[in-house]
Amino acid sequence: TIEYNDSNAKFTFENSELICRVIDGKYPNYEAVIPKENPNKLSIDRTQFLNSVRRVSIFSNKTTHQIRLKIAGAELNISAEDIDYSNKAEERLTCDYQGDD
Repeated sequence: TIEYNDSNAKFTFENSELICRVIDGKYPNYEAVIPKENPNKLSIDRTQFLNSVRRVSIFSNKTTHQIRLKIAGAELNISAEDIDYSNKAEERLTCDYQGDD
């Protein structure tokens, strides 16, 4: 089932319900930014990655909620920083990565 109004859309499935806020605006051309042919491949344990992102994101800026992912060899560095409150966090995970750092 799909329901919507001027500000929200609701998708109901058998066991799930997804509610989204409708945003009206101009979006950048994402196809120009994201390459179609990407030779880089990263494999990592999903649960380990999500738990690390959740822990690090506590220290991210409360407005932007940005975190940084840096890949170097077989290591993924996840970090966040809130300069306003002098908070920062960093975690390193091992991963399987083929591509440029």
